[in-house]
Amino acid sequence: MPVVGGTAGGIPDAVREGETGLLADSEDPAAVAAAVRRILDDPQLHTRLAAGGRAAVLSFYNWPRLTRDMRGIAAEFCH
Repeated sequence: MPVVGGTAGGIPDAVREGETGLLADSEDPAAVAAAVRRILDDPQLHTRLAAGGRAAVLSFYNWPRLTRDMRGIAAEFCH
């Protein structure tokens, strides 16, 4: 499922514009609605963003990577 994320905070780090979702100014309801409408109205965009999101999750948000990252953090701070 493609996502629409806000442009503030760390959201742009998690939602890559045009690759895993669309970004919109969360203070602008019309911009958020337009981004949602864009995904709903364009099946090819929907499919591309969904595939990009799935690929990102499989690559970056998985247990082996999380475990490796946590072990690295623990090793750095537990000396």
